[in-house]
Amino acid sequence: MSTLSGKMMTESSIPLTVLRLLATLLSGMSILSGKCRLWLHGLGLLNSSPLDRTGPPWTCTSPPEDLEPASLVTLFLGRRWENKMNSQKLALYIHAMLAACMNPRDFFGKNLVLELRRMTEENANYTNPFQILVLCNAGDTMTSKDVEKVTAAFNSQHRPFWTGTKALAILAIACLSSKPNLVADEKILNVMQQELKSRQLKNGTVDNSRTTALVVQALLVHDSYNKDFNMDLAIHSILDSVKGNISQLNAYYALPVLSNKSLLNISSVHCKKAPDSEMEALEKVLDVDGEVISVQYSIWIGDKVELARTWQLKAPLNNSIYDIVETIAKIDNRQKVEYNVMEGKPFVTSLAGLEDDPETGTFWFLHVKTMNSDEETQIIEQSPVDVRLKPNQEIILWYKSGSWNPHLRAAESKIPGITKSRWR
Repeated sequence: MSTLSGKMMTESSIPLTVLRLLATLLSGMSILSGKCRLWLHGLGLLNSSPLDRTGPPWTCTSPPEDLEPASLVTLFLGRRWENKMNSQKLALYIHAMLAACMNPRDFFGKNLVLELRRMTEENANYTNPFQILVLCNAGDTMTSKDVEKVTAAFNSQHRPFWTGTKALAILAIACLSSKPNLVADEKILNVMQQELKSRQLKNGTVDNSRTTALVVQALLVHDSYNKDFNMDLAIHSILDSVKGNISQLNAYYALPVLSNKSLLNISSVHCKKAPDSEMEALEKVLDVDGEVISVQYSIWIGDKVELARTWQLKAPLNNSIYDIVETIAKIDNRQKVEYNVMEGKPFVTSLAGLEDDPETGTFWFLHVKTMNSDEETQIIEQSPVDVRLKPNQEIILWYKSGSWNPHLRAAESKIPGITKSRWR
């Protein structure tokens, strides 16, 4: 594991520490501030001087107050992917993408999980257990061969300062054990954890504060820290190190432990599901059994129909116009409808914030006609709840002047399908 401090970070190492922070489930944190130009220059993302006010408009002439984590990952990876990236760095990117709610299986058409698996399989001599952990967290198909690689990696780390790698191996084994097709021997896991416990010093640390944080993460598995390990001293040593040296890398190691989490918690389960498209939402709402018919629902604005919006949908045969109006309002909250109820029946008086306006003589009117036809529209005086749908019918809610308004009479002849006789 890298031991660079915040002051010692090189231009190439800074992105990796940011990726680590993202991967600790802090995907909502503010990465960039008003000093974005200097910061981006330090990351090697600007070709110009940090004081040069020219260049891409997003750099600082109109600086972003916050750059979304997904955008940050895209900037880093998009810049470096053409170079031959090693498997350890690629694993960090995949973890960061999971935490930033990006799909590592489709990064501009490239499957990064598949690429990491290919790199892992190519190295027959040794596999960093962190790579196996990342593949496991990313939902790749794991096999007994992966268990053998991690176990071999644990047993090969004899030098004292390789304790962090042993901790990563334990986390990888714990993840592999959660897969239904793999059954790991818990005794082996206990033996591994016991070896880490034996390395704790009297001041609570294991090697150093960062390794201590990794070891604590490994001991959170099955609450192994409850026996033969001084958790209080370990936590105090981690806190002391953060107080003395606040850096992104220290935060990466310390924050999961202080949140009672570990690298096992990295996933995309915290991400909100992308909203359905309007068409998908309509299909779900209208997914009903029985006979359905095709109808069209339109909203017209203005005497000359300056604005119009149309939806094509299938609806149950026994539905009313009211059902269609309400369905669209549920799918798109911008089409919220309000009614006046007269004798127990609803009549539209407001849609999308446009209300009936008696002072200007502008109101909502309900019309119907046959879909895709030039026939004149027919005004409906009944409540929409009383009008049953017909096949290939277009339902129109039209916000316009009343038929008594002289402005409408001047405009009506210019709209196809409308004649003066209709308004008599």
